[in-house]
Amino acid sequence: MQAADQLEMEEAGALSGRGGAAARKAIGGPMQATGEEIRNQEHQRTKTCGLHFLCSTLGVFLAIANNEIEWYSRQDGKVQASGLSEGLKGAVVALTLIGLLVLYKYYDSRLALKRLSGIQLAPGVNYASLAGAGLVHACMWDILLMLPMPLPGLNVEVTLWNKGLGRNTVYNSDTLLCVLCMFARVTFLPRMYGECISDLGSNAGMVFARFNRIKLDETFTIKFVLANSLDCVTFIAALSVAMFSYAMMVFERAVPDATLGEFANCVWLVVITMTTVGYGDEYPATILGRLISILASISAVVMLAITVNLVITKLSLTRPESKVVEMMDKVSVRKQMKQCAAIAIQRFVRAYFEFQHGRARHTNNSAQGYMVIPDMQSTKRKNQDLIQFVWY
Repeated sequence: MQAADQLEMEEAGALSGRGGAAARKAIGGPMQATGEEIRNQEHQRTKTCGLHFLCSTLGVFLAIANNEIEWYSRQDGKVQASGLSEGLKGAVVALTLIGLLVLYKYYDSRLALKRLSGIQLAPGVNYASLAGAGLVHACMWDILLMLPMPLPGLNVEVTLWNKGLGRNTVYNSDTLLCVLCMFARVTFLPRMYGECISDLGSNAGMVFARFNRIKLDETFTIKFVLANSLDCVTFIAALSVAMFSYAMMVFERAVPDATLGEFANCVWLVVITMTTVGYGDEYPATILGRLISILASISAVVMLAITVNLVITKLSLTRPESKVVEMMDKVSVRKQMKQCAAIAIQRFVRAYFEFQHGRARHTNNSAQGYMVIPDMQSTKRKNQDLIQFVWY
């Protein structure tokens, strides 16, 4: 019994001593937060977030390169995929697996920061710990968005009926997966901006958000970017044009002799569509191309509203600037009042002397362009003077 009690006391001392943090982490209990540990976990979270976005972006570029190689191979009459194409698809799969591993490390660091803040979570990265931290849905979405990609040895044909053409259009699975991969992985951009570029993901940002009961997620990051950064809005607009144009090209070039098989024509179509001009010289013929055109129109309406609101916000004067403008307006009005008063006095004096001169000679001075003002010395002579000396 004494040996057992001594062992329990030693375990309790280990929990409260230098090995207490590791022991509490092993049992999933709240960890004692130190500044160095928090900084290390924040650095790991930022690094893993950047590496995950890098792997995802490289995978998209390799998928696009593979799609172009396969297209030009078919144009040259080669039915079988080249070894380079299979190697690129293998590289896309490898980058996706590396991205998933980095994503695991990213959520591990986020859970570690939760534990350091005093939240008791289950040990490791599993469903229980993610559910306790409220990260289950975010983690599941991240994994699902990483899955669409071209696979080695898998390239099947997909036939779609196009009512505008009156016939079928044949696509391969690599083309559809490439476009889906591009649009899916671009959703990682807001988190990368919030974690790696701005200070939204810092410890201070999280403290302020928790104090105001705000959840720092991708939605808040998008709101923050679209409401405060005109440069980011411009970049998002340019990125949208490039993505919609490429998707339009790969969907429309399946039609023989299609003018939208060229990227420049697709950029022109997307730009005039997003700016609501619509000359009508180019238009999509396939059902997927028309779907891309609809998505571009909807995104253009949203981007236009955001841009107008952001420009108005940027051009709004601050309180000190408003005071300066108000004082300058007062100075300008005062100068105008002085000029108007001087002109009024000058004209009154000139009219008075001309009136006196006309009264002495009994001539009509109205032809000179000045109104003769009577000398109203008394109320009784007012009407008489007006009738006798004022001519219109």
